[in-house]
Amino acid sequence: MRDFNFFEPYLNKNTNFSGKTGKYLVVVGAMTLLALYPLYNGIQIYKANSEVATVGGLVQSSSIQEGKQLMEKLTNQRKALVERKEKLVGVEEIFRGKDVINDLLIFTINDHIPEDVFLESVKISAGQILIQGVSKDQKSIALLDRNLRRNEAFKDVFISSIIGDLGSYTFTVSFSIKGGDEE
Repeated sequence: MRDFNFFEPYLNKNTNFSGKTGKYLVVVGAMTLLALYPLYNGIQIYKANSEVATVGGLVQSSSIQEGKQLMEKLTNQRKALVERKEKLVGVEEIFRGKDVINDLLIFTINDHIPEDVFLESVKISAGQILIQGVSKDQKSIALLDRNLRRNEAFKDVFISSIIGDLGSYTFTVSFSIKGGDEE
């Protein structure tokens, strides 16, 4: 009796790919991969191009362009305002540096006026002061002149006119503020 080995067909068969068939399978597989890889890349490029076109269409839309124009306009306005602010700050610093006409000046002039002197007008411009007033006597006018000359803040005190009329004297005094006319 003969023994049957059911695994014998599997053991005796030559299962390696040596020969023409194996070489053909490797070549066909490589050619398939080489053919499919560019096709795959082409599909990916097509998808990327369609996404770029979609995004480009969104960017070119009228609402986005209006927003972009508005943003540019607001940016330009902001730059102009910043430049104006810088100029105004510079002008303000210049004025603060030349601020010789203030409350202290008015109070200083007022403190130097004798009792019998009454002011009709005070003109202040560019560091030059012109006072027109009325006094009961010439002595009070001379006292005003002396008081103004003694103050270190004033220079070039000059009484340009004294006119007597019915017991009162009308006068004009001009003087400069030290540091008020320097540029």
